[in-house]
Amino acid sequence: MARLTNDASDPAGLGATDEAGGGSPGRQARQRAVPGFLDIGEVAALFGRARRTIRWWIATGRLPVVRIGRTPFVPETAISALLGTAGVSDPDGAEQ
Repeated sequence: MARLTNDASDPAGLGATDEAGGGSPGRQARQRAVPGFLDIGEVAALFGRARRTIRWWIATGRLPVVRIGRTPFVPETAISALLGTAGVSDPDGAEQ
């Protein structure tokens, strides 16, 4: 079984590479299928959640999508809006 690893320059883990040789750590970010939109896998990686969770967010209306054929794509603006509605706390515990 392949194991995913991260290097110290990528603390979020978005550039994880496959030790089995499938990934290439120095490669450029892959080009999106539809510019301005993320697929479910990209959204899941961004939030550190399972693809199933992202599908649930879509089904409940928490995350809007644009479908091209049967494939859902999440607009980058929807990601920004979702992040903007999340409460952010400062180190003193006050919500901003």
